[in-house]
Amino acid sequence: MMVRTFCVKTTRALAVTAALLTSSGSLATSATYGFGGGAGACSFWNMLLPITIQQPNDEPAEYQFNVMWVADDGVTGIDEYYDFFTTPYGQDGWPAGVAVGTDTPFCIGDTECVTPGIGYVGGGISAYKTLLQEFGDKLKVESGQPWGDGRLYWIYLPVRKLKMLRIEVFNPYQGGVGVHKGFVEPISFEYRPSGNGKSQLKKVDQKSTAKNQSFISLPDLFDPVKTSDIQVWFQRTDKALALQGITPKAHIDPLTAEQQKRIPAGCL
Repeated sequence: MMVRTFCVKTTRALAVTAALLTSSGSLATSATYGFGGGAGACSFWNMLLPITIQQPNDEPAEYQFNVMWVADDGVTGIDEYYDFFTTPYGQDGWPAGVAVGTDTPFCIGDTECVTPGIGYVGGGISAYKTLLQEFGDKLKVESGQPWGDGRLYWIYLPVRKLKMLRIEVFNPYQGGVGVHKGFVEPISFEYRPSGNGKSQLKKVDQKSTAKNQSFISLPDLFDPVKTSDIQVWFQRTDKALALQGITPKAHIDPLTAEQQKRIPAGCL
């Protein structure tokens, strides 16, 4: 498997960053300090949103992902202040795992990840170009490859009040062998505001080129403010078929009822 080198992102910074965003006098609740959303802003709209992507251990297939999002109007995440975390000595103090959103996406070309002539958005071609036309420089991208040893790869979005959230995972193959052709994007899905509540999202797209799609269990509606995490993972169900033998799985975990009681009423 070809492996590209990416910055090491671990979970150690989650507690540090969460404390930064939610501590007493949090920057997220005050527009005075640049992280707020103006009058009526909710600190939960700027809280980190955990996403995990996990591939099987010692996989013959290559995995690449794009996580793309657009923050809602008036909501400014910590990613907008990335340069504040560089010391005068050139040291990078950015919390590991927190998405900055400035990555170059995978699979934006017609033949980058799929056999020429058969690709489509959701079938080996990223929706990035279409989303870029719609949202311009407000579109953020975090791209990479999950750990090859089966560990959870954690990504933390810097906001939870969103205009758009899309996740795409690819198993690139550009060749002509029939048993591999087209099985190149085991999962992609996209959510947009539902119009109900202040941050609830509605699923507007879900695709998969996998033979078995029955373990993709994503709700039609979910509220990131009430969410514990989004999990996307894969199981090898056929060792003889490198791409067809991959079964995608996904779900969104809500906070417990007790945790949801602690969310300020003004956030919902």
